[in-house]
Amino acid sequence: MNYATVVREVKAYLKKGVAAKELQSHIAAFPVSAQEKMNALLEGLFDVVEKAFGKEATKRKNHLAGVVAGDDEGSQLLLLNAAEEFCYKKGSNEFNEVALFLNFLYDVDLVEEEHVVHSYSKGLKGDKKDSQIWKNAQPFIDCLRNAESESEEE
Repeated sequence: MNYATVVREVKAYLKKGVAAKELQSHIAAFPVSAQEKMNALLEGLFDVVEKAFGKEATKRKNHLAGVVAGDDEGSQLLLLNAAEEFCYKKGSNEFNEVALFLNFLYDVDLVEEEHVVHSYSKGLKGDKKDSQIWKNAQPFIDCLRNAESESEEE
């Protein structure tokens, strides 16, 4: 089973209206890497979204929460990597909304601050360090860092 097939399967399950836990069990059974599973989920959830990517994430929160296992660092990083990959794949609308999407993931406790900052720092050092995604994410990262600095001062 290749990645494109996994994406088609995820979309088919979503179209049927399967619950988050059921979708999670189907995804777990796919014979691809954990990162490919997470990438396929994001692509399946958001592929048809043309505008308001960050806003649409709210509607799909349960499906995202189903694959992020509590405080599991690994699943949080997989989700952040998948979001990055999805933005590269889809293009400019998603680049523009990356800060909103990261803010959403953070606000609903799907990712922790340290993982968001780590992912951002890693991206700035990677092959695509000059990508618009990092420029658009920077205001949110700055907000996180400022909030952390302020809490340390108190």
